[in-house]
Amino acid sequence: MWGQLRENIKHGIYLTFENHSFDNIAGYWDFHPEIDNLRNLTYCNDYTNPNWTVYGEPLAICAELYATEVPLEDPDHNFGGFIERQSERYNATPGDSAFVIKALNQKKTATLVELASNFTFFDSYFAEHPGPTNPNRQFATSGSSCGSVDNTDQSAGLWNNVTGTTCAVSIFESLSKKNISWKNYYETDIVDGFINDIKWVQDNAMDRLVHATELYHDLETGTLPSFSYLNPECCTVDSIHPTSSVAAGEQMVKHLYDALRRSKYWDNAVPDFIISPWVPANLLIHDQGTIYADNSTYTHGSILHFLQELWGLEGLNNRVQWAKTFETVFTKKRPNDTPKTLVKPTWYGGSGQPEPEPFFLLNQDESYYACRRPRLRLRYKG
Repeated sequence: MWGQLRENIKHGIYLTFENHSFDNIAGYWDFHPEIDNLRNLTYCNDYTNPNWTVYGEPLAICAELYATEVPLEDPDHNFGGFIERQSERYNATPGDSAFVIKALNQKKTATLVELASNFTFFDSYFAEHPGPTNPNRQFATSGSSCGSVDNTDQSAGLWNNVTGTTCAVSIFESLSKKNISWKNYYETDIVDGFINDIKWVQDNAMDRLVHATELYHDLETGTLPSFSYLNPECCTVDSIHPTSSVAAGEQMVKHLYDALRRSKYWDNAVPDFIISPWVPANLLIHDQGTIYADNSTYTHGSILHFLQELWGLEGLNNRVQWAKTFETVFTKKRPNDTPKTLVKPTWYGGSGQPEPEPFFLLNQDESYYACRRPRLRLRYKG
């Protein structure tokens, strides 16, 4: 199994979007009969604020497929309550808070739907930490947050002038020790390159932190490293992190997929949905359990563990070793009917007409944006 995979897969591209639940994005996807989502489930939150009742009884606010592409606020980053907690945090009405349990109509995620229906996708993949960006980026790159639970202290890296986080070896350090090439591509600032292994990166790998523009250049010129980690900006343009637009994030996904699909690397790459010419179409992964626990599930550590086995990496922690991998989804025969380009996402919210926004590079000269400015304003409507 692994010998065949090592022959077929030479490159990995790792892109993470943030702060949307599976049900928010895929709650009403219907192209696979076994997706564990909201189609056949009534899910409601009781709202017990005495100022908002129906004949003295609590309101019941239920999940529906009417979410907008641009959330009103960034939802609270934990599982300590949904509607009530959102209302309390933002002093919002029940109606304005209801977006936290709503789901997008399938037509509003058409690009992601095309990926999932043509490749392989998970409906039981979980973040290790029910919390904000930086600890989850730490788990995604090293299998640990070093005890950090929020965006302060060591996980904020540069902003707090922290010079070292050494509780876990990151994927970047592990790759370097095996002389496997990698780059950390960032869209707006360099901080994500320091989220884990801060001191090691400062001392050994500053040249591997490059602007995301280089990713598309590397795909075009044939200079892509073995492992590419792409950091979208956060949190108003294309990261999908509220309050950025889902349509804008899909446009970025389309641009990346299309660039990869027409490059020399298509036949031996495995970014994660899982998008690869070596996986079956419309394959749903929702089985659970690892070799250590029957009731566990896929996590960020699953990707690290897969890469460890693929490339013979060393030094990753026990959480990574315990994570379940997904090598069994790959096939020996490559399908020939994968899309050459992805469907163009449609912008529904706030623009007045269903016109998607153009993909554009970030941190460019002012002249680059001059002809795009009217369309860019669509990102902040909805």
